[in-house]
Amino acid sequence: MQRFLARSSAHAGAVALVLLAMAGCRKEEVALEAELVETINLNDLYGNRTATVHLGAGYAVQAYYSLVHDSLVGVFDKYAWDVALTHDAAPQLLLNSSIPGLRIARAPGGWEDPVDAGSLVWEYDLPGRQPEDLAIGSTWQQVLVVDRGLDAAGVPRGLVKMLLTAEGAGWTLRTAALDGTGEAVFSAELDPTYGATYWSLDAGSVLAAPPRDAWDLLFTSYLFRFESEADPFPYQVTGVLLNPDGRRAVRLDGVPFADVVRTLELEAALSDDADAIGYDWKTYDFEEGYAVTPDLSFAVECGEFGIRALSFTGFVNSLGEPGSPAFTHRLLP
Repeated sequence: MQRFLARSSAHAGAVALVLLAMAGCRKEEVALEAELVETINLNDLYGNRTATVHLGAGYAVQAYYSLVHDSLVGVFDKYAWDVALTHDAAPQLLLNSSIPGLRIARAPGGWEDPVDAGSLVWEYDLPGRQPEDLAIGSTWQQVLVVDRGLDAAGVPRGLVKMLLTAEGAGWTLRTAALDGTGEAVFSAELDPTYGATYWSLDAGSVLAAPPRDAWDLLFTSYLFRFESEADPFPYQVTGVLLNPDGRRAVRLDGVPFADVVRTLELEAALSDDADAIGYDWKTYDFEEGYAVTPDLSFAVECGEFGIRALSFTGFVNSLGEPGSPAFTHRLLP
């Protein structure tokens, strides 16, 4: 009898342990289900977003936008800088083509040699930002002359000679008039948080862009070269440029925004040209004004944050003034 009670007691204890274990498993599964339901919202992930970026009268600013965070992350006076030196392993010299008429030439001789402006050969940066699109690119360690273009009133900003040299973990910029007068020297340390060091030929290094990982699109005016039957000519346009740090895009002609889907073909077509979105998502008619091209979409790869569909919906604000690109975007599953 005692053996039976002991055996029954042991059996009951084993059953209790099994039930306790089963109860623990059920509790964990319920908690996991609740957590998933609470935190995953497909509309938050894949819903449409709409935004408008205002560039102001005369397209006076450069505006940086994050598609990932659906927010404007920086607005800067486009006249704040003249040239920039990228923080690539092989730094590239960039021109601020947002300034009308800004161009550059290589000066013969050294820093102390006089410069004859009439003998200079002027060059421009093109918006693709590939090595072949850059006037100077990686050959910036020489005496250069910058025609600083026109100010907002159309007045010439003058010619300045410059010399950039690498100094330790940064650079030194020397500027002067073509006759050598008014010399100034500026220094800047390389900050890897940013994609480039931006230089004003008046003031030295300036803050003119957000941190390199903070933005996807730059809304700005820039120089575009049209090919004519005679000679190619540069012209100022207003559009969108890509962040060169891991952003790519592809134009989808004839594809409505709602029909954009992620495919292997789409991913293979993505381009790292800075002007892969560009300016010609809109047209201009002298009688009708600006109109957005219908059934035109873009896919934009935002680094490690996936690919988004993008489509423009306007360029004119409520007062009828151009310079306010409106768009919608969404994350592609």
